[in-house]
Amino acid sequence: MAERAVLAKQAGPAWQLRLLAQDPDSSVRAAVAANVHAPSEAFDLLRADGDAGVLAALAGNHIVPSDWLSRMVKHESAAVRAKVAGNLRTPDHLVARMAWADKGSRGTPTRP
Repeated sequence: MAERAVLAKQAGPAWQLRLLAQDPDSSVRAAVAANVHAPSEAFDLLRADGDAGVLAALAGNHIVPSDWLSRMVKHESAAVRAKVAGNLRTPDHLVARMAWADKGSRGTPTRP
């Protein structure tokens, strides 16, 4: 597992990252999701992943298309929503809407 997780973080061949995006270990899939060198086909596989950690890693990746982030705004996982809010590709109006929708929040969240 550790070797696969290391490979998933690198700028390896596209076929390898697509294969690792289907790994049974969620930490390997999360590493691919966070990898800015992963091919779009790997991201296509990962956005349907049921693991919140994988989706949070994908939502935090600054090369993920903003329309994908828009679809994750209402995800049930607070970790996914936090990564969406912190991603600079998320449109400002969605970040503001997320702040108002969050019962514990009053105002606009800050970005890193």
